Amino acid sequence: MVMERCPNLGLVVDLTNTNRYYNGQIFRSRGIQYKKIYCPGQRVPSTRILKEFFSAVDAFLDESRDSDSLMGVHCTHGLNRTGYFICRYLNLRMGFRPQDAISAFEKARGHKIERQNYVQDILSGRGVQVEPHRLYEGGEPSPRRSRVSSSRDSLVFQSPLADTFQDYPVCRRSRGYEGARHRRQESDSLSPNKHRDRRAERYRRPADSDRRNRSQSGPY
Repeated sequence: MVMERCPNLGLVVDLTNTNRYYNGQIFRSRGIQYKKIYCPGQRVPSTRILKEFFSAVDAFLDESRDSDSLMGVHCTHGLNRTGYFICRYLNLRMGFRPQDAISAFEKARGHKIERQNYVQDILSGRGVQVEPHRLYEGGEPSPRRSRVSSSRDSLVFQSPLADTFQDYPVCRRSRGYEGARHRRQESDSLSPNKHRDRRAERYRRPADSDRRNRSQSGPY
């Protein structure tokens, strides 16, 4: 159970685009904040969704500034969408260079972000119009250049469930796909002559004896 492995978990951000995996009430009932953000996979998230994520993280960091509470972020596999949102936050809110943000996430996760459209959007450093947020001592909306390194050093990246779940392929294939692939492999294993024999058997013209029998039996 994630609560047992992370006893100081304070917030869970669920980026899956469905409710079928679990009920967020299991976290709320234990005093853990739960934020559901419906985010379709495979394509770069919209600015609206990114702002919603930023607002949730900003609020949590404000509330837990003096505590050791952790925030958990996940999508279906905890990799592509999760990595995209975390890297964008590190870049736009915490002063990380885009490549440094990607490297920090991938080191913690133990797996590279696979979707190149996500990676390219992170590397672009494309800004998002959001209200400045006061996360740092002294009231700066973001760390100054001289303080970026100290801000990074104070961050702890953890992936406590990285060794719990098996990494699945990004694109799952249905049983129908597997069946069609099996039939295609069977078909490919036939020699060209067998292919021709099948077609000939399927489309052969009636033999002369068949035509004679039909003509003798009269019109159908």
